[in-house]
Amino acid sequence: VPKDQWRGFKLSEKPLSDEFGVVSYFKENGRYYVAIPYKIKAEDVKLPDKTGKATAVDVNVGHFDYTGGRVNVLPKKLDRIYKKIKHYQRQLAKKQVKNGEAACESKNYLKTKAKLQACYRKAGNIQNDLMQKFTTKLVNDYDKIVIENLSVKGMLMSHVA
Repeated sequence: VPKDQWRGFKLSEKPLSDEFGVVSYFKENGRYYVAIPYKIKAEDVKLPDKTGKATAVDVNVGHFDYTGGRVNVLPKKLDRIYKKIKHYQRQLAKKQVKNGEAACESKNYLKTKAKLQACYRKAGNIQNDLMQKFTTKLVNDYDKIVIENLSVKGMLMSHVA
């Protein structure tokens, strides 16, 4: 983007300090993102208070269980987006089977592909948000966190066992 077309932007949070390092920006899926590394003195960093509590996290397909309860990692909103993804993928597959290589050049194909990419981006953002909130809650509420380490491949039934 030429510099004369740049626009101002709003920060999502209050700046941590006035000093910052090299600002980097990147474009991903048609959107621009900016990373601003702040320089903060070590004595200004506040460590969280010790809680003296411990928890264990059990990772399942649709939810995480821990001492404080259960976190649903497949909310209704995400389920609806998965249904849209399934629908758009089916549409793209039909267009490609029917028209072959020429389908990739049609405007309807490109519109559907853009909708599919937007759904993937939304799903990724929701998943990332859920994980960030859950891990932040765990770190703030507990001093010791234990997460199971299962070998799913080893638990599968095979023709050998």
